[in-house]
Amino acid sequence: MSIQEGARFLEKPQGGKGVLLGGVPGVKSAKILVLGGGVVGQNAALMAAGLGADVTIADISLPHLRYLSETMPANIKTLYSSAYNSVCLIILSN
Repeated sequence: MSIQEGARFLEKPQGGKGVLLGGVPGVKSAKILVLGGGVVGQNAALMAAGLGADVTIADISLPHLRYLSETMPANIKTLYSSAYNSVCLIILSN
């Protein structure tokens, strides 16, 4: 439900920027960051990827990230979560 609710709040009538998760021809798809690659994170990432979004899963377990990168679709990337990455993501999103 997290991805469906997030997509709803991206709509203009809900006060969002009017971003479509999957994009349309000529428009980039939305970028989604999933914090944690556990069962809930994996399913949220799969749902967002299925809708066509560009998904990144951040986790602190390198073996689990390796597993995810081998088993998830191509539009899901993995990222090792650290204090340095958190600062970089905040700067890039502003």
